[in-house]
Amino acid sequence: MRIDIISDTVCPWCYIGKRRLELALAARPDMVAEIFWHPFELHPDMPDDGVPRDDFWLEKFGDEERSAKVVENICTAGAEIGIHFAFDRMATIPNTARSHALMRWAGEIGEQTAAAEALFRAYFEEGRDIGDLDVLTDIAEGLGLPAEDAEEMIASNTTLSSVRHAAAQASALGIEGVPCYIIGQKYALVGAQDPEKFLAAFDRIAAEEGE
Repeated sequence: MRIDIISDTVCPWCYIGKRRLELALAARPDMVAEIFWHPFELHPDMPDDGVPRDDFWLEKFGDEERSAKVVENICTAGAEIGIHFAFDRMATIPNTARSHALMRWAGEIGEQTAAAEALFRAYFEEGRDIGDLDVLTDIAEGLGLPAEDAEEMIASNTTLSSVRHAAAQASALGIEGVPCYIIGQKYALVGAQDPEKFLAAFDRIAAEEGE
């Protein structure tokens, strides 16, 4: 079954949604899933070097009390599925175009989902700047991609333009929030759905194809 995932690498709910989807897939071990990741930019106007996290949160949430509540909700949801968010380690909110370029490159060797996991873990659990080329090169090496090709494949204007065009297309299609899952090229699920919602979609499509 084909599953298309539109997400951003700085979206904590995209990380949570990934793990919940994996739980659903584990409950259907006989189902073969083909997963394709597509870029989305939550902050398309983000400077190339990102912005300080504290400044961004103050502008986004307005005050520390509100931001603390948001972080608490995310951390609670993550802990339930083995994700240990470390927001205190994050110094920067990065521009994500380069990380999406790495995802696209990893897709060429069938490691796109592994790249998503590595990027989410690096940013949310290790506090690494996934907009930084050196960090991305290190992640690329861990995926088996040649470090000497990293700058060309991740940071070239051609690659970044392609990524940004794909992200803009998602917005043009009406996708306003992520994660967004297109299941079997038929049904869309928006948000970090519980495994049961994915399972219901899988079973519905299987029943329809069996008719």
